[in-house]
Amino acid sequence: MTMFQVENLTKVYGKVRAVDDVSFSIQKGEFVGIIGPNGAGKTTLFHLISGVQPPTSAKVILNNEEITGKAPHLIVQKGLTRTFQVPRPFQELTVHENVEIVKSSKLSVHEQAKQIDHLLQQVGLGSRQSQLAGSLPQGDLRRLEMARALATNPDLLLLDEPFAGLNTAEIESLSELLLQMHDEGITIIIIEHKLKALMKMVKRVIAINFGQLIADDIPQEV
Repeated sequence: MTMFQVENLTKVYGKVRAVDDVSFSIQKGEFVGIIGPNGAGKTTLFHLISGVQPPTSAKVILNNEEITGKAPHLIVQKGLTRTFQVPRPFQELTVHENVEIVKSSKLSVHEQAKQIDHLLQQVGLGSRQSQLAGSLPQGDLRRLEMARALATNPDLLLLDEPFAGLNTAEIESLSELLLQMHDEGITIIIIEHKLKALMKMVKRVIAINFGQLIADDIPQEV
């Protein structure tokens, strides 16, 4: 079942085509990697899909509904959430408060607090709930970024270089979390330069260079 589709996605800055007529579709339950050199247009692709920047031309469809050019908060409400290369928490708020501020819920304060506690336990931050986000090490900032994204209950999660700046042990730990999230039913698209770690997780790889899609196949073929 196709849950997400990009048709002829293009972004032009003056004479530069940062994303050049890219089309692909994602089936519900897939775990797809996006690779390419620095400057290939990968993050711009995520910006256009998630509403951070408007495309020059495109059609973006999520769960049979067109979301092209919609504001980011509206796209999140439709079930698509993304993380960023550089985590940007509210540094003067606690870990718990950082998740609470993005979690929309009609539950009681007590029930919502239980949900957030469960989520933070899931990502490995249960013991750091009262710690200020600005004091977290890089690995935990990545986990907090993940928790904030998961708090929106996404159908489709876009991850932009979640392993950047992490050591081998942190990458292995975060990989296990991502696989767990995928097993629980979240469809994932991940941009990553740590190819060894990426290829262990995904079943399909999309390669982009100079803004163009140059390959879309199983990891061994790409």
